[in-house]
Amino acid sequence: MFGMFKNRKLFKEFVLDVKEHRCGIAQARERLKELPIDVVRAIGKEIIFSDYDGYNYSSKNQSLCYFDSLDRWQKEFYIEQRLYKLCT
Repeated sequence: MFGMFKNRKLFKEFVLDVKEHRCGIAQARERLKELPIDVVRAIGKEIIFSDYDGYNYSSKNQSLCYFDSLDRWQKEFYIEQRLYKLCT
């Protein structure tokens, strides 16, 4: 139970740091390596859901399935390449 709240806090801190430009790409890359895998998945979901407009449901599900099939280092790279979507 405690881990769930800790992970939520880590997720919020990472997203706020990116949105407020407190950390650059290099710092974000290092922080991603330190985060638990479920937090990395939550960040990936946030990025994928940022494209969802209510009509492309199958595309959203395909993107999420693709993201889930990646290894950890591939997920980190996927997030690094799309960090700008968290800022919008």
